[in-house]
Amino acid sequence: VTTGGKLAELIASGEIKGAIVKAGDTNPSGYPKSGLGLSFGALFGSLIKAGVLIFTQDDLFNSLKELEEIRKLWNVKEVAKEFEKKIPVLFSSKQLLGPLNAGRNAICEIGRTFTLFFDFPEINHVLIEATLKPDFVKEKVKYLFFESEFDHPRIKLRYKITKKIFDTQGLSYQSYMLQGKDRLTQVLEIPHYCAWLGFYLSMLEGVDPGPEPWIIELKNLLSQPVH
Repeated sequence: VTTGGKLAELIASGEIKGAIVKAGDTNPSGYPKSGLGLSFGALFGSLIKAGVLIFTQDDLFNSLKELEEIRKLWNVKEVAKEFEKKIPVLFSSKQLLGPLNAGRNAICEIGRTFTLFFDFPEINHVLIEATLKPDFVKEKVKYLFFESEFDHPRIKLRYKITKKIFDTQGLSYQSYMLQGKDRLTQVLEIPHYCAWLGFYLSMLEGVDPGPEPWIIELKNLLSQPVH
């Protein structure tokens, strides 16, 4: 799936299979990070047409409408204050690992903040033994659990037990219960929440959340188009 360039030429010539999407006015800022909705929508639509996903356009629009209402209830601005000067570490179940990855990206690019993400149950197999060293971890790292009613009961139990262990270790964490009424809405909710978290972090740091000078420099050095 592409909006143009060499990939579009290869698709148009029949050398490779793919879909060419016209971006139109979907990314008015022109920043690559603002194109997440475009890339998601293009892939989402392509998979529906291929019969891999069973959704309709109305399903997507209904989720977006619900997300607008959910956003009115967020306390993400206050949460950002808790993560100021911290390294955010994001948690979710494995079923939400993709959205969590996108959420991490949003905080990195919009909030200019080094951010990590991990999934359950993998966290309990590995990370749980690495939360106390180096010594600065307890002071600088803060964890954010994204929890869902659709998580398996065993995963919900792991959340509860992990928080208990974190309390014993003296670690700092926050939880956010996803509000979407269905899985599609929750998939969109995580990166949207994280984008706003990144925005407020950038405000707290006094930096412009828009320009991406290092990405532009990197791509120039690689002799690739910026977008």
